[in-house]
Amino acid sequence: SMSVLKGDVKQGVDILSDLVTKPGLSQLAKEKEAILRGLEEREMPTRQVIDDRLHACAWRDCTLSHSTVGPFEGIEAVSEAHLQAYMAANYTAENMVVVASGPVKHEELVKLAGAGFGGVKAGAPKAGADKPYFCGAELIYRNDEMGPSAYISVGFESVPWRSPDAVTFMVM
Repeated sequence: SMSVLKGDVKQGVDILSDLVTKPGLSQLAKEKEAILRGLEEREMPTRQVIDDRLHACAWRDCTLSHSTVGPFEGIEAVSEAHLQAYMAANYTAENMVVVASGPVKHEELVKLAGAGFGGVKAGAPKAGADKPYFCGAELIYRNDEMGPSAYISVGFESVPWRSPDAVTFMVM
């Protein structure tokens, strides 16, 4: 995602296509060091940690439960071959969308996207995915180092986005 001025749309699409089609995997060792150093130095915001634990509890046995704030065990074992295999499986045409809003002509964007992303291969057909199962549960985590405050997060399965009751559920 990026924001560009009207005259810079071509440059923006070029940058995005370079990131997708020509990723710099040769700097992997340096990037892993930077990620690990950042994780060690970063203070995790309480809200992020609470939401992370809520997802881990509510979406068991599903990728929605994977942590977004760490720790990231196994990052040392990630190799260039792992990333190339991941990109070959996931950086495919049916998994990409190029969208623009604002004073951009649709025909121009289609032409730029074709030039930048036209060489992206189609992936293998995917089996139908099951809807993730929401598991209502309770997780109590006590950490006395957080001070006298209690942090509480409640999650519940909601109605679909297009339901007439969606706004009511958002207010809850």
